[in-house]
Amino acid sequence: MNIGKKRKNKPMICLTIHGHFYQPPRENPWSEQIEIQDSASPFHDWNQKINDQCYRPNSVSRVLNNAGRIIQIMNNYEHINFDIGPTLIQWIEAKDPHTYYRILAADKKSIKDNNGHGNGIAQVYNHIIMPLANKKDKITQIKWGMADFTHRFKRIPEGIWLAETAINKETAECLIAEGIKFTVLSPTQALKVRSFGKTEWADVSNSSIDPKKPYRIYLKDKNDKNISGKYLDVFFYDGPISQAVAFEHILKSASAFSNRLHTAIDHNRKPPQLINIGTDGESYGHHEAFGDMCLAYMFFKEIKNTEFTVTNYGNYLAMYPPTDEVVLKNWGGEGTAWSCAHGVGRWYRDCGCSTGAQEGWNQQWRAPLRQSLDLLRDHMIMIFEKESKGLVTNPWDTRDDYINVILNRSTSSIDSFLNRSKLKDLTEKEESKILKLLEGQRNALLMYTSCAWFFADISGIETVQVIKYAARAIQIYQEFTDIDLEKLFLSKLKEAESNLGNGNNGENIYVNWIKPHIISPQMIVNQFGINYLILQKFPKDEICLHSIKVLDKSFHPDEEIIEAENYNLIFLYIETTDKLTRETAKYFSYTVQLDFNNFRSYIKKISNHEDFNKCKTNALKIINQKGNATPYEIEQMCEDRYYTLKDIYMEESQELIQSILEQRTDAINESFINIYHHNIDLIGSAVSLGINLPVQLKFTAELSIEMMLLSELEKNRENFNFSAYEDAFELWRLAKRYKLTINNSKICRMLVKSLTNLMISLQKKYSFETTKDIRMLFKIAKEFDINLESMTAQNIMFELLLNVEKKTSKVINPEKNTREIEEINDMLSIAELLNFEVENYKKQISPFLEHLFNSPEYWP
Repeated sequence: MNIGKKRKNKPMICLTIHGHFYQPPRENPWSEQIEIQDSASPFHDWNQKINDQCYRPNSVSRVLNNAGRIIQIMNNYEHINFDIGPTLIQWIEAKDPHTYYRILAADKKSIKDNNGHGNGIAQVYNHIIMPLANKKDKITQIKWGMADFTHRFKRIPEGIWLAETAINKETAECLIAEGIKFTVLSPTQALKVRSFGKTEWADVSNSSIDPKKPYRIYLKDKNDKNISGKYLDVFFYDGPISQAVAFEHILKSASAFSNRLHTAIDHNRKPPQLINIGTDGESYGHHEAFGDMCLAYMFFKEIKNTEFTVTNYGNYLAMYPPTDEVVLKNWGGEGTAWSCAHGVGRWYRDCGCSTGAQEGWNQQWRAPLRQSLDLLRDHMIMIFEKESKGLVTNPWDTRDDYINVILNRSTSSIDSFLNRSKLKDLTEKEESKILKLLEGQRNALLMYTSCAWFFADISGIETVQVIKYAARAIQIYQEFTDIDLEKLFLSKLKEAESNLGNGNNGENIYVNWIKPHIISPQMIVNQFGINYLILQKFPKDEICLHSIKVLDKSFHPDEEIIEAENYNLIFLYIETTDKLTRETAKYFSYTVQLDFNNFRSYIKKISNHEDFNKCKTNALKIINQKGNATPYEIEQMCEDRYYTLKDIYMEESQELIQSILEQRTDAINESFINIYHHNIDLIGSAVSLGINLPVQLKFTAELSIEMMLLSELEKNRENFNFSAYEDAFELWRLAKRYKLTINNSKICRMLVKSLTNLMISLQKKYSFETTKDIRMLFKIAKEFDINLESMTAQNIMFELLLNVEKKTSKVINPEKNTREIEEINDMLSIAELLNFEVENYKKQISPFLEHLFNSPEYWP
């Protein structure tokens, strides 16, 4: 078996495993950040959870021996064909750059190993059901998906993954027009096949198409003749094996997985043949726990003695172009998909397909949801074309090119884009207008993300998410039309009845769940003012994609914060700039704190500094006249409303309240510790006599010891002298002696962080002092009953171990190369602590280390 080797002779039996990696975009449209998702607990959100279970592990998957020690770390992306959703990989790049780097590096390596063909293929931009999209949206989805791929992988994609493998004639025409060579489909989507040059068709509508070779879809002329050069090649994955991977748990055993793949080989047919499977990439770790390790072990060991040559679709297609033509089902109509037995009905009607539905539920809400989005989209098209006229050369080409701004929001990138697009010299206001129109279009595309229709009810988080995108699109476009876009949208959305009952429908979801959280510049100004009163300093100068500039500030009287009648207040003259659209505005703001968590902000849009001074003077006059910090007259002066903590972006409000709580809990913690010290003798006496401690006292003792422990560890965070931790050890032993339960998870996190930092230092410059600290850290962890393991530390160590052979090749004379020998020996001792199997390394370097093997100082 060959894995990733450049071959002189064409292989006869090839294996391609494809992983479709995707998560729907989950970002709040007003902040571009994912909010806490309770259903993903204990993780912050579903992206973070699935990244931890799947995306990251597949880049550094452990291969273990029978003793449970690491013998190899595999980058599975080097060996599988894959696509990763553009919105997902953007998140990975921002939140887990190491995994992002490993994915890109894997594709780069696969190009070398597969005759210039990489493992990665593109994906339509935000997973819309292509047959249900209008043609302009189809084109943009393909162009954006390809541009995102090229931006990251530094090459033009050969293939593309279609959301839910949904395809029809117009979709294929668009793919061909954009130069896409191939896609991957389900065997259920094929209607009939024939060999080139033959006239007879073979019916394969019962999913009987041979998946062991590629096929070609031709575009036809008016006479139903193939148009030369107008074709799309297609791979059909092996249905039964793919089904077994996704739903039958064959990933619990690498040998079972390998054997199942091997059974697909047809030894009675003339070669070549391709055994290929396609599933959600999340099968390898998320849907099937440790599925990544099964995949890694299979590539590392199980397939080595088989007939397979592991390759990717692009390489196989170059070696063995199609010799057969295929026609797909429902080709000229709505098309087909891999997860719906009714064409693409799952994404616009109650076809009977659903996931997570309870007995008696229906999906009749799907139709009005799509109809409401279509209604909004069509009005936005008219607005877009009308308002961009005279500003850009071509609105739709401009939208296609906007992906370059999405990928790079820098000032120079936006300027370059505007220069490419403009029809004339633009004012700042016109530049902002173009960017607003395009941001509206981006949200109009995002609101068609397929997951909104996939599950059981309109109240699901995936459906609520696309309605948020619609709300954002409405917010942006409303200023360009007299038509009430929200009213128009809700007129159809209200027909989408939820299965939850109680009158819940799409309109209620919008009005009650989404509209109150639509973020305006005024809410950002409110947040800035409240931030100041809580933190007593100006907070970060960017909130929810708006940069904040304080043009003037004023306190009453001439103090930063006044304290009169138990309230604090501040006047601000603020300029906000939307970082996506460059829209700027100036505001007068008066923020007052009435109580612990009772804030009010009165805000008014103004034009200049003179307006600010007038507003401030009037506000102070009203306050003095009424003898009240929050008279109704100020409300009247400022938009007839005020803003509170409830108007702050949720994640930010949680951080603010957390900061207030921390201020309060410092005093509370001190009280707990004082109570503990006053009762320590009593606690000891009770324990020695076998008396159970009262719950209140036991809790106080446990909490106090934990706080004191963490304080001691923090004090010695960069000191790894064992004796420096004696006070912490004594607290731990005391807790055990008193039979107190101390949660050591926080201690573990602190030690793991220290270990990671030490390993990063070691990677930069090898130092015996650093390895001494690492060994001491493991000794410290053992005192706290902690098995110190860190994936990051292990990953770094694996990279260091890869250099062992290079180092030993330079060591010639043990007597003259003592430093190198000791360094290797030292490194292996740390590797063993990090759960690596090092016996093979020891044997490998034994000619140079024999004289050191009897030196116990080198081994733990």
